[in-house]
Amino acid sequence: MSNHSFTQEQKLLFNKLINFKPESVQCYQENSFMFIGVDSTTASSDFQIRVISDSLADKGVIPAIGKINLVFKGHPFADFNHEIIDAHKMQEMDSKIPFETLIMAEILPQKIGGMESSLYFSLPENYKIEYIVFEGTADDIEKNALAQIILHFNVITPQQIFFLTSSGNLFTCSI
Repeated sequence: MSNHSFTQEQKLLFNKLINFKPESVQCYQENSFMFIGVDSTTASSDFQIRVISDSLADKGVIPAIGKINLVFKGHPFADFNHEIIDAHKMQEMDSKIPFETLIMAEILPQKIGGMESSLYFSLPENYKIEYIVFEGTADDIEKNALAQIILHFNVITPQQIFFLTSSGNLFTCSI
């Protein structure tokens, strides 16, 4: 886990270089949640829309994140990011900005979750990973190297891992 942050001068330069106006995205609010999206090689837009819908539901498989300011950080190579954003009326964090620089610039909400990705290793300890969703079934956890590594290094607990099948069924982790 990283503990490096930009200095104030570096933050200003970073924002200028990428033409980012921090006030345009309300990530700093306590009640914000950032969903981490992936490209089509990992999951379809429908798949990701279904995951977000479940986490917003009062009685979904994924524990409800509640009434919250939703921010979407899509994958830079996904051609369907706006479809997901529009489905849930989410704010957009530019997908072309590397996630790790958002950490260093301290432009992330404290609550994060979403699709499987190695970027969760980059998060400092003061961020809370609400959940990570993997494609497949709970029986696939033993075969999923990323899930095994994330669990081994205590990035998250088994209770924070969920699986979504191609038929749209959500399952909790069985270990």
